[in-house]
Amino acid sequence: MRRNKQRNNKNKRTKMTKTTIKIKIAKDIIEEAQKLNINTEKYKKQLKNIEEKTDTEAEKKINELIREISKEIETKTIQSTLKNATKSKITLIEELTEELEIPRIYIEKAIKESITNRTIPATYDEKLGALITIPEEEKEKIAKTIKERGRIKISDLAEELNLTPEKTKTLIKHLTNTGKIKGIFITRG
Repeated sequence: MRRNKQRNNKNKRTKMTKTTIKIKIAKDIIEEAQKLNINTEKYKKQLKNIEEKTDTEAEKKINELIREISKEIETKTIQSTLKNATKSKITLIEELTEELEIPRIYIEKAIKESITNRTIPATYDEKLGALITIPEEEKEKIAKTIKERGRIKISDLAEELNLTPEKTKTLIKHLTNTGKIKGIFITRG
């Protein structure tokens, strides 16, 4: 009987310690959310209510709270990164997944939502895995230039567009996929 009592006391201390640690983690996450200008008042209130509890319900609630705040931080981070990506004309999704260390599927979902909500002026080429923020008028000009020249050097076109050769190839593939250009010859150099 004495052993059971000791075991129960130890379990209570362990639970309290886990909950206390998770509360500390939640406070740190809330602090990070504030740095990203996320309204954290509701999270602070929820955390205060959780701190008053000491049972397994508190542990479940703290886990839910941590997940909710983390998701909001992740969403805000992706949106912020996408807004910055619009400055570079073409952004490969691979670059974003490496930079943010977030699975591709979540980034693609955020891109599609941002385009649908018109929070970023862009098109997303799923075949190429590229976010293209070049306005349609500029794409038309580029396509016209490529058609007029017939043969182009990737390096020359990249220099004119202020893009890397890799991103220039991506743009050419996009223009081909969307039917803006056909049957072009690309010379190396």
